[in-house]
Amino acid sequence: LLLWGANALLKDRNRDAVAPSSSPLAGETLTLQVLDVGQGSAALLTLPGGKRMLVDAGSKNTGAPEALAELGVQRLDLVVATHPHEDHIGSLAEVIGQCDVGAVYMPRLPKDLTPTTATYRNLLTAIKEKGLRVHAPAQGEVLYDENGVVIRSLSDPAGDYDNVNDCSLILMVQYGEISLLLPGDAGPDPQQAAMAAYDVSADAYLVAHHGSADYAEGWIEAIAPAQALISCGEDNSYGHPGEDALSRFRDVGAKVYRTDMQGLERAQARVWRTDRNGAITLVTDGEQLTVTAER
Repeated sequence: LLLWGANALLKDRNRDAVAPSSSPLAGETLTLQVLDVGQGSAALLTLPGGKRMLVDAGSKNTGAPEALAELGVQRLDLVVATHPHEDHIGSLAEVIGQCDVGAVYMPRLPKDLTPTTATYRNLLTAIKEKGLRVHAPAQGEVLYDENGVVIRSLSDPAGDYDNVNDCSLILMVQYGEISLLLPGDAGPDPQQAAMAAYDVSADAYLVAHHGSADYAEGWIEAIAPAQALISCGEDNSYGHPGEDALSRFRDVGAKVYRTDMQGLERAQARVWRTDRNGAITLVTDGEQLTVTAER
Protein backbone atom coordinates (compact mmCIF):
# COMPACT_ATOMS: atom_id res chain seq x y z
CA LEU A 1 0.00 0.00 0.00
CA LEU A 2 1.46 3.34 -1.06
CA LEU A 3 0.64 6.56 0.75
CA TRP A 4 0.88 9.55 -1.56
CA GLY A 5 1.57 13.12 -0.58
CA ALA A 6 -0.46 15.98 0.75
CA ASN A 7 -1.84 19.00 -1.06
CA ALA A 8 0.59 21.29 -2.85
CA LEU A 9 1.96 24.21 -0.87
CA LEU A 10 1.88 27.79 -2.05
CA LYS A 11 4.75 28.70 -4.36
CA ASP A 12 7.30 31.19 -3.16
CA ARG A 13 10.22 32.44 -5.21
CA ASN A 14 12.25 33.11 -2.06
CA ARG A 15 14.03 29.97 -0.87
CA ASP A 16 14.61 31.64 2.51
CA ALA A 17 10.86 31.82 3.08
CA VAL A 18 11.25 28.30 4.54
CA ALA A 19 13.80 29.21 7.18
CA PRO A 20 15.42 26.41 9.16
CA SER A 21 13.88 25.87 12.58
CA SER A 22 17.37 25.78 14.12
CA SER A 23 20.83 27.17 13.49
CA PRO A 24 23.77 25.16 12.08
CA LEU A 25 25.49 23.08 14.74
CA ALA A 26 28.83 24.55 15.74
CA GLY A 27 31.64 22.41 14.37
CA GLU A 28 29.25 20.10 12.50
CA THR A 29 29.42 19.52 8.76
CA LEU A 30 27.13 18.26 6.01
CA THR A 31 28.68 15.76 3.61
CA LEU A 32 27.46 14.81 0.14
CA GLN A 33 29.07 11.70 -1.36
CA VAL A 34 28.35 11.01 -5.02
CA LEU A 35 29.06 7.30 -5.36
CA ASP A 36 30.72 5.91 -8.47
CA VAL A 37 27.95 3.67 -9.84
CA GLY A 38 28.75 3.93 -13.54
CA GLN A 39 26.00 5.22 -15.81
CA GLY A 40 23.55 5.93 -13.01
CA SER A 41 23.25 7.99 -9.87
CA ALA A 42 23.55 7.43 -6.13
CA ALA A 43 24.26 10.15 -3.57
CA LEU A 44 24.58 9.89 0.20
CA LEU A 45 24.00 12.90 2.44
CA THR A 46 25.36 12.72 5.99
CA LEU A 47 23.68 15.51 7.90
CA PRO A 48 24.80 17.44 10.99
CA GLY A 49 23.91 15.32 14.00
CA GLY A 50 24.57 12.09 12.10
CA LYS A 51 21.34 11.37 10.21
CA ARG A 52 21.70 10.09 6.65
CA MET A 53 19.73 10.48 3.44
CA LEU A 54 20.22 8.44 0.27
CA VAL A 55 19.16 9.90 -3.06
CA ASP A 56 18.93 7.06 -5.60
CA ALA A 57 21.07 3.92 -5.66
CA GLY A 58 22.26 3.32 -9.21
CA SER A 59 21.65 0.23 -11.33
CA LYS A 60 21.75 -3.31 -10.01
CA ASN A 61 25.26 -4.71 -9.48
CA THR A 62 26.99 -1.33 -9.75
CA GLY A 63 28.20 -1.16 -6.16
CA ALA A 64 25.91 1.11 -4.14
CA PRO A 65 25.00 -1.46 -1.45
CA GLU A 66 28.64 -2.45 -1.06
CA ALA A 67 29.79 1.19 -0.93
CA LEU A 68 27.27 1.98 1.79
CA ALA A 69 28.37 -1.05 3.79
CA GLU A 70 32.01 0.00 3.50
CA LEU A 71 31.03 3.45 4.79
CA GLY A 72 29.42 1.80 7.81
CA VAL A 73 25.90 2.87 6.88
CA GLN A 74 23.39 0.79 8.82
CA ARG A 75 20.51 3.25 8.94
CA LEU A 76 19.11 5.64 6.36
CA ASP A 77 16.76 8.17 7.91
CA LEU A 78 15.47 9.25 4.50
CA VAL A 79 15.53 7.39 1.19
CA VAL A 80 14.63 9.25 -1.99
CA ALA A 81 14.06 7.66 -5.37
CA THR A 82 14.02 10.68 -7.65
CA HIS A 83 12.26 8.62 -10.35
CA PRO A 84 11.83 4.91 -11.05
CA HIS A 85 14.33 4.29 -13.84
CA GLU A 86 16.65 1.33 -13.39
CA ASP A 87 19.83 3.42 -13.36
CA HIS A 88 18.49 5.22 -10.28
CA ILE A 89 16.57 2.47 -8.42
CA GLY A 90 18.18 -0.76 -9.63
CA SER A 91 20.01 -1.34 -6.32
CA LEU A 92 17.51 0.38 -4.06
CA ALA A 93 15.59 -2.76 -3.04
CA GLU A 94 18.86 -4.32 -1.87
CA VAL A 95 19.83 -1.17 0.02
CA ILE A 96 16.46 -1.01 1.78
CA GLY A 97 16.81 -4.68 2.65
CA GLN A 98 20.21 -4.21 4.31
CA CYS A 99 19.53 -0.93 6.18
CA ASP A 100 17.10 0.36 8.75
CA VAL A 101 15.03 2.99 6.93
CA GLY A 102 13.05 5.87 8.41
CA ALA A 103 11.08 7.25 5.45
CA VAL A 104 10.81 6.74 1.69
CA TYR A 105 10.04 9.46 -0.87
CA MET A 106 9.20 8.96 -4.55
CA PRO A 107 7.30 11.01 -7.11
CA ARG A 108 3.71 10.08 -7.83
CA LEU A 109 3.42 9.10 -11.49
CA PRO A 110 0.38 9.14 -13.75
CA LYS A 111 -0.94 5.66 -14.49
CA ASP A 112 0.37 5.61 -18.05
CA LEU A 113 3.93 6.31 -16.84
CA THR A 114 3.95 3.95 -13.85
CA PRO A 115 6.55 1.23 -14.51
CA THR A 116 5.63 -2.44 -14.73
CA THR A 117 9.26 -3.61 -14.56
CA ALA A 118 10.53 -6.26 -12.17
CA THR A 119 12.95 -3.67 -10.77
CA TYR A 120 10.09 -1.38 -9.76
CA ARG A 121 7.99 -4.24 -8.36
CA ASN A 122 10.95 -5.49 -6.32
CA LEU A 123 11.45 -2.02 -4.87
CA LEU A 124 7.81 -1.75 -3.81
CA THR A 125 8.03 -5.22 -2.26
CA ALA A 126 11.16 -4.27 -0.29
CA ILE A 127 9.44 -1.14 0.99
CA LYS A 128 6.34 -3.10 2.03
CA GLU A 129 8.39 -5.80 3.77
CA LYS A 130 10.01 -3.14 5.92
CA GLY A 131 6.57 -1.88 6.96
CA LEU A 132 7.16 1.43 5.20
CA ARG A 133 4.96 3.61 3.02
CA VAL A 134 5.94 5.80 0.10
CA HIS A 135 5.38 9.52 0.43
CA ALA A 136 5.12 11.71 -2.67
CA PRO A 137 6.09 15.25 -1.66
CA ALA A 138 4.10 18.26 -2.75
CA GLN A 139 5.81 21.17 -4.47
CA GLY A 140 7.60 23.19 -1.82
CA GLU A 141 7.20 20.50 0.83
CA VAL A 142 9.95 20.30 3.45
CA LEU A 143 11.30 16.78 3.78
CA TYR A 144 13.76 17.58 6.55
CA ASP A 145 14.34 20.48 8.94
CA GLU A 146 16.85 19.84 11.71
CA ASN A 147 20.16 21.24 12.95
CA GLY A 148 20.16 24.11 10.50
CA VAL A 149 19.46 21.94 7.42
CA VAL A 150 16.35 22.35 5.28
CA ILE A 151 15.63 19.92 2.43
CA ARG A 152 12.61 20.56 0.26
CA SER A 153 11.14 19.49 -3.04
CA LEU A 154 10.88 22.04 -5.86
CA SER A 155 9.22 19.72 -8.39
CA ASP A 156 5.57 20.09 -9.33
CA PRO A 157 3.69 16.76 -9.08
CA ALA A 158 0.82 18.33 -11.04
CA GLY A 159 3.05 18.93 -14.06
CA ASP A 160 1.71 17.50 -17.31
CA TYR A 161 4.77 15.49 -18.32
CA ASP A 162 4.92 12.68 -20.85
CA ASN A 163 8.04 10.87 -19.63
CA VAL A 164 9.32 9.46 -16.35
CA ASN A 165 12.50 11.59 -16.26
CA ASP A 166 10.47 14.80 -16.12
CA CYS A 167 8.57 13.50 -13.08
CA SER A 168 11.85 13.46 -11.10
CA LEU A 169 11.91 14.96 -7.64
CA ILE A 170 14.03 18.13 -7.63
CA LEU A 171 15.60 18.64 -4.21
CA MET A 172 17.14 21.78 -2.73
CA VAL A 173 19.35 21.26 0.31
CA GLN A 174 20.31 24.31 2.35
CA TYR A 175 22.74 24.37 5.27
CA GLY A 176 23.58 27.82 6.55
CA GLU A 177 24.74 29.88 3.57
CA ILE A 178 25.44 26.86 1.35
CA SER A 179 22.88 25.30 -0.99
CA LEU A 180 22.95 22.08 -3.02
CA LEU A 181 20.62 21.23 -5.91
CA LEU A 182 19.79 17.60 -6.77
CA PRO A 183 17.29 17.40 -9.66
CA GLY A 184 17.35 13.72 -10.67
CA ASP A 185 16.85 13.42 -14.43
CA ALA A 186 14.43 16.35 -14.74
CA GLY A 187 14.48 17.85 -18.24
CA PRO A 188 13.69 21.26 -19.73
CA ASP A 189 9.97 21.44 -18.85
CA PRO A 190 10.27 20.73 -15.11
CA GLN A 191 13.44 22.81 -14.97
CA GLN A 192 11.53 25.75 -16.43
CA ALA A 193 8.71 25.20 -13.93
CA ALA A 194 11.16 25.13 -11.01
CA MET A 195 12.84 28.36 -12.19
CA ALA A 196 9.44 30.04 -12.50
CA ALA A 197 8.52 29.14 -8.93
CA TYR A 198 11.82 29.31 -7.03
CA ASP A 199 15.29 30.73 -6.79
CA VAL A 200 17.28 27.70 -7.99
CA SER A 201 20.74 29.20 -7.48
CA ALA A 202 23.04 26.75 -5.72
CA ASP A 203 26.67 26.51 -4.68
CA ALA A 204 26.85 22.87 -5.77
CA TYR A 205 24.79 21.10 -8.41
CA LEU A 206 24.43 17.35 -8.96
CA VAL A 207 23.92 17.79 -12.68
CA ALA A 208 20.56 16.68 -14.09
CA HIS A 209 20.42 13.55 -16.23
CA HIS A 210 24.13 12.75 -16.00
CA GLY A 211 25.12 15.92 -17.84
CA SER A 212 22.69 15.64 -20.75
CA ALA A 213 22.79 18.59 -23.14
CA ASP A 214 18.97 18.72 -23.00
CA TYR A 215 18.20 21.48 -20.49
CA ALA A 216 16.03 24.57 -20.24
CA GLU A 217 17.28 27.88 -21.58
CA GLY A 218 18.84 29.80 -18.70
CA TRP A 219 18.86 26.81 -16.34
CA ILE A 220 22.62 26.55 -15.82
CA GLU A 221 22.93 30.34 -15.61
CA ALA A 222 20.15 30.46 -12.99
CA ILE A 223 21.92 27.86 -10.84
CA ALA A 224 25.38 29.39 -11.36
CA PRO A 225 27.12 26.66 -9.36
CA ALA A 226 30.61 26.88 -7.96
CA GLN A 227 30.83 23.08 -8.15
CA ALA A 228 29.12 20.91 -10.77
CA LEU A 229 29.05 17.20 -9.94
CA ILE A 230 28.27 14.76 -12.75
CA SER A 231 27.47 11.08 -12.23
CA CYS A 232 28.03 9.15 -15.47
CA GLY A 233 29.67 6.01 -16.81
CA GLU A 234 32.96 5.96 -18.67
CA ASP A 235 32.50 5.93 -22.45
CA ASN A 236 28.74 5.60 -22.04
CA SER A 237 26.61 5.19 -25.16
CA TYR A 238 24.53 8.31 -24.42
CA GLY A 239 27.40 10.74 -24.86
CA HIS A 240 26.99 12.04 -21.30
CA PRO A 241 28.04 14.57 -20.29
CA GLY A 242 27.13 16.71 -23.31
CA GLU A 243 29.80 19.08 -24.54
CA ASP A 244 27.32 21.98 -24.63
CA ALA A 245 26.58 21.53 -20.94
CA LEU A 246 30.28 21.29 -20.11
CA SER A 247 30.92 24.47 -22.06
CA ARG A 248 28.19 26.28 -20.15
CA PHE A 249 29.68 25.18 -16.84
CA ARG A 250 33.08 26.41 -17.91
CA ASP A 251 31.66 29.77 -18.91
CA VAL A 252 29.08 30.43 -16.22
CA GLY A 253 29.86 32.91 -13.46
CA ALA A 254 29.47 31.06 -10.16
CA LYS A 255 29.22 31.99 -6.50
CA VAL A 256 32.44 30.94 -4.77
CA TYR A 257 33.26 31.12 -1.07
CA ARG A 258 36.93 31.76 -0.35
CA THR A 259 38.90 31.47 2.88
CA ASP A 260 41.09 34.48 2.07
CA MET A 261 38.29 37.00 1.60
CA GLN A 262 34.81 37.74 2.85
CA GLY A 263 31.71 37.70 0.70
CA LEU A 264 31.45 36.36 -2.83
CA GLU A 265 33.38 36.62 -6.04
CA ARG A 266 32.66 35.59 -9.61
CA ALA A 267 34.55 32.62 -10.97
CA GLN A 268 34.23 29.63 -13.27
CA ALA A 269 32.46 26.52 -12.06
CA ARG A 270 34.62 23.49 -11.30
CA VAL A 271 33.27 20.34 -12.98
CA TRP A 272 33.70 16.93 -11.35
CA ARG A 273 32.84 13.65 -13.13
CA THR A 274 32.56 10.18 -11.62
CA ASP A 275 33.72 8.60 -14.89
CA ARG A 276 37.05 10.42 -14.57
CA ASN A 277 37.30 11.36 -10.90
CA GLY A 278 35.61 8.35 -9.23
CA ALA A 279 33.47 8.94 -6.13
CA ILE A 280 33.10 12.63 -5.25
CA THR A 281 32.84 14.03 -1.72
CA LEU A 282 31.60 17.50 -0.82
CA VAL A 283 31.86 18.81 2.74
CA THR A 284 30.40 22.07 4.07
CA ASP A 285 30.15 23.72 7.47
CA GLY A 286 27.37 25.97 6.23
CA GLU A 287 29.76 28.78 5.30
CA GLN A 288 32.35 27.21 3.02
CA LEU A 289 32.53 24.02 1.00
CA THR A 290 35.27 21.75 -0.24
CA VAL A 291 35.18 18.99 -2.85
CA THR A 292 37.55 16.04 -3.17
CA ALA A 293 37.53 12.95 -5.38
CA GLU A 294 39.05 9.48 -5.53
CA ARG A 295 41.28 10.43 -8.45
